[in-house]
Amino acid sequence: MSREITGLLESVKSMHVQEVNPVERKIVIPPPQGFLFNDCENRSLHNRMGNFYEFVSTGLYGGERGNWHYVPGEDEELRLVKPDIVDRKRKNVREIKANKFYQELNLLDAQMGRYLSYLDKHPQLVPIFEIYRHGFESIKSFRGSEKELFESLSSNTQYALRLPLSLVLGLWQLPPRNGNRTYVRRYESREGTPDEKLRGTINIYPSCTCVKNKTLQDLLTKPEEIISLVGKNSRGYTISRLQSPSEFSVNGVNVKTFPILDIREEFP
Repeated sequence: MSREITGLLESVKSMHVQEVNPVERKIVIPPPQGFLFNDCENRSLHNRMGNFYEFVSTGLYGGERGNWHYVPGEDEELRLVKPDIVDRKRKNVREIKANKFYQELNLLDAQMGRYLSYLDKHPQLVPIFEIYRHGFESIKSFRGSEKELFESLSSNTQYALRLPLSLVLGLWQLPPRNGNRTYVRRYESREGTPDEKLRGTINIYPSCTCVKNKTLQDLLTKPEEIISLVGKNSRGYTISRLQSPSEFSVNGVNVKTFPILDIREEFP
């Protein structure tokens, strides 16, 4: 673990004492269907990393995975919205993000638009974004087993953020420059050149706002400042500084405790 990560976690350690009371303490993730994990491509590895944190979230907070919904967009065409988790009992839907420490967090324009449409259609379900920041080394070069992947994630999750949609939208809409500091940057997608299209080498990433690593750190250490930065009043939110449960396992492997910053919007 780098000195920067160690220093960050040490600075908040005394404030994150109360443990989350999980819905389930022993999580079992079933093996993938239809292929041998060791032979799968990087995309499948990426999916399994996402699966890990989706199961962690359902263990901590409840809900069900894999719910698909169609909602009308501005052009009246149906848009597919697939929250990672839907929890009708607690009236929320959750988007789970695995984010490597040091890297930016990409908020896709298309996804933000779909969640706005979803909220308009299902106002009774509150969208929550859960961001799990980890120290797992490059997924592109990983050649281990699923067991090794999950064991590494169990010991290398650094901290988690739970943010309401209003704050995520605020970050997404934030101007790249704010005073003397850059909190986010914009990436605008482009059309592939005729040569790229002809050769089939086009790989254009969709338009998005990229939230800087330091901004994600500030959300853990000084969330009130980020709330103010995006034009919100911190009195409209409840901020809880928690810790993951000390007795919490995935496929028989105990998950090392990590701080959780939970921000919830207060509705009238």
